[in-house]
Amino acid sequence: MGNNISSSGTPGLPSLLIGFLSLQQIVFVVACSGNLFVICIVLRFMNLKDNSNVFVLNLAMADFFTGISSGVQIFFVFYRQLNFSIGTCLLRFQIVGSMTVASQVTVFLLSVDRYVAICHQDLYKKILTKKLSIIIVILPWIISFSISLPTFLGWNNWGTGIRCSYSLVFTSGYFWTTALTVCLLNFFSFFAHFLIFVQIRQFHKRIKPLMHLENDDKKMQKNIKSAKVMLFITIAFTVCWIPYMTFPFAYANGYVKNTNLKEASSWLVFIGMLNSVINPFIYAWYKQDFRKACKKACQCCYLEM
Repeated sequence: MGNNISSSGTPGLPSLLIGFLSLQQIVFVVACSGNLFVICIVLRFMNLKDNSNVFVLNLAMADFFTGISSGVQIFFVFYRQLNFSIGTCLLRFQIVGSMTVASQVTVFLLSVDRYVAICHQDLYKKILTKKLSIIIVILPWIISFSISLPTFLGWNNWGTGIRCSYSLVFTSGYFWTTALTVCLLNFFSFFAHFLIFVQIRQFHKRIKPLMHLENDDKKMQKNIKSAKVMLFITIAFTVCWIPYMTFPFAYANGYVKNTNLKEASSWLVFIGMLNSVINPFIYAWYKQDFRKACKKACQCCYLEM
């Protein structure tokens, strides 16, 4: 990912590569600072008993490490010996690979969480236990690392004459596993949002004639607002990452030496990394409790001055 950009030009680094590396460093700075801010706000000022806030925290952590991955790519250009070590080569790609899977699993879980909260309110109250919340927090990381770690234990094509190239160093089985996991969970995420949409339409039809809302109806409205935020997050992830996911399918079918395909994949993975920049702005723009938490943080900073 990101190592296939090439261009003819003046001696030294090609101009296209310089531009690409510059964009990666911008993503690194914005993604890391933005998501670190989100992590601090959620941990310090938001209610972690609310599952939607736990999902935001998980996504922010994955986006933070994706930003780190974008930033470290430059070392593989200036310190080329890193490309000749299987450990650093795999790590180069697996940071962003594992974080992408963790993000998609989190997006899927938050979609299911909102579906149950809106479509099965009584059931949601019963199953929302502390134990389940802990499982929700760690499950994305377990799934992500269970796919990534085997590549460090031999599930790779590393050998004599193999370059540190994303399309060459991983097996077709790895490409199939990653791509199918992300694409299938993305599909089920949107299916859950479709069912939520149907339930919301029925809810609005029911409450439209009413002058006053019951407590359950008010809670339902709050869940609907939360579901809208999660839908925006799902759409942002899909727009940024799903186009790139066509390439693992191509690599799994043996299209690993096509130069144009490699260059296109480098730019599309960069677009995928932009998702880590976008998410903090979605929280700030659409998530009301996050905006309130930011105001609290500003007030605390003002009082300490």
